[in-house]
Amino acid sequence: MTPRKPHSLKDQLLYRIDNSLSRGTVNIILWLTVILILIVVAMALLVWLTGTSREQTLARQIWMFVAAVFPKYKPIDEHLIYIFATLILFITSLFVSGALISALTTGLSSKLEQVREGHSKVVETGHTVILGWSPHIVSIITELIIANQNQRHSSIVVLGDIPRYEMLIYIKKYIKQFGGTRIICRQGDRRSVTDLQQLSLETSKSIIINQHYQALSDVPKTLLAINKSRRQRFRELHVVAIVESEEDAELCNIIGGNEVEIIHAKYFLARLEAQTCRQRGLPHVYTELLNFAGDEIYIQEENALVGRNYIEIIKSYHSSSVIGIYDSSDKINLNPSMDTALESGDKIIAISEDDDTVKLAKGNGFEKITSIVNTSYQNKKDVENFLILGLNSQTLIMLKNLDEYVPAGSSVTIISEFECFDKDTYKNFDNLKIDIKQADFRERKYLDTIQYQNFDSVIVQGNDKVEIEEADAMTISTLVHLRDLRKKNDGNFPIITEFFDGKNSELVESVKLDDFIISDSILSMAVTQVSENKLLGEVFRELFQPEGSEIYLKPAGNYVHLDQTINFFTLIDSAANKGETAIGYRMNEFANTPSRFVGFKEMTYGVIINPEKNDTFKLNSYDSVIVLSEM
Repeated sequence: MTPRKPHSLKDQLLYRIDNSLSRGTVNIILWLTVILILIVVAMALLVWLTGTSREQTLARQIWMFVAAVFPKYKPIDEHLIYIFATLILFITSLFVSGALISALTTGLSSKLEQVREGHSKVVETGHTVILGWSPHIVSIITELIIANQNQRHSSIVVLGDIPRYEMLIYIKKYIKQFGGTRIICRQGDRRSVTDLQQLSLETSKSIIINQHYQALSDVPKTLLAINKSRRQRFRELHVVAIVESEEDAELCNIIGGNEVEIIHAKYFLARLEAQTCRQRGLPHVYTELLNFAGDEIYIQEENALVGRNYIEIIKSYHSSSVIGIYDSSDKINLNPSMDTALESGDKIIAISEDDDTVKLAKGNGFEKITSIVNTSYQNKKDVENFLILGLNSQTLIMLKNLDEYVPAGSSVTIISEFECFDKDTYKNFDNLKIDIKQADFRERKYLDTIQYQNFDSVIVQGNDKVEIEEADAMTISTLVHLRDLRKKNDGNFPIITEFFDGKNSELVESVKLDDFIISDSILSMAVTQVSENKLLGEVFRELFQPEGSEIYLKPAGNYVHLDQTINFFTLIDSAANKGETAIGYRMNEFANTPSRFVGFKEMTYGVIINPEKNDTFKLNSYDSVIVLSEM
């Protein structure tokens, strides 16, 4: 066996030095001291041996070089022991002062970096906490800023997984006006108990678990972390979360219990799409109710109305429109029977400009013009036909909802760019007949061949098999071509378009009221509304499900004689006779007018929600009354 060659002295020496240096700062200082001493001694010896030294002894030459290396070191005694002692003290003080300066510098830098990255504890009360970062957080913050306009010292705390300064730069890039709302950003993981404990969750007004793009849901883990981070349970938290699947929704309800309000993204948007594609003007009604810019839904007690019937209650407000009752058993009842009495502990649900404008009218003030109420009308429902361009995982959910709204014999034509392998699942509908075709509808030549006059509306669905930006780019291309075709052919069909990123939808916003863009911005509106009032989650579920009462735009001729001067009290009374709650009207003449004032209320694209009750106007055969009704 060949003997192993021993390591060289050089290798061994370098290895030992390397190991010594790796042990820490103390060893590095010792090695630097040794090297300095060796260099001083070597230079002193060189000068002494060459005879160029002015000193009488080698020791004196060494001390002279030491003084040169440490210019502030000046021993006052020439005794060798004294000189050596003072030198040791000087070197020690030099290292101690250096270490002190280093410690101060490191500590200050660490603290500044901590502040920069946002790791310090948030000391706030009544703030809204947003857990999770994504680009559409801008729409959530924008809505919260509007909601906080009548509040002093409001604040929003954002926990994201990117550096704090990057979040602030992004937010300030897209939001220019913050009013009195302060934005506080912290970097961290929303699933981390330690990070959550820095946000003062227990003193917050509400907590929003923000949605992520194309990522596995971590909402249940976040809820578990929220529960674990609480040091004491002296009050219930108000948590709003957006989930993508039924499994997540069920799990979150188990974990969060009464503290969490779940918004199921796919079902919410699918139901919204199913309703808005059927009725012209309805998209703006929902936009008005979901955002904080105009009138919203509020829930409050009204002890003065206890014992009154619902028909009396809805006539008791001039500047608010009552739409239902939230009873003492926590049940939401929209558009209840007109003889339903308000009991002690019940609350009224009303549409109003703000929470402080839901006030009872002084005196009676009811000025119904009874002579023009129309009681002879026929509620005829014609079959409806829809065109869907594109097919994705949400299409089937939307169709199931649409099937519960439309009359029997209605149809949907789906044109998909890829083959549908599960056509049998699209056959089990009660009222809808589904026809699926495969074609590349993104080509203008194919779009030119479609007979759009045969359809009540066109729905463009995003492609969820590609990246978000690519999918939205394809949707924009299709939408631009459709609008051009509609303009050149003098068409009148509304277009409902689905975008995955709300920022992309801003590029193609339409001036036509009947067009509607469905995106995560709608979800942001809903989640901010629920974060301000937890009970609104149940109200929205009632509004967007086929059972019970929904919002309809019905011909004005069903309620009043046309082209005669009326006021909104007249419409309220006429709708009540049919078991419906009137909340507004739509004037077709102004359908393309962005803004117009009727009295003190703004009409947007012909739609006015919650009008003043005594303001007078005329309706014609093209106009509609907006009501809550069961059909």
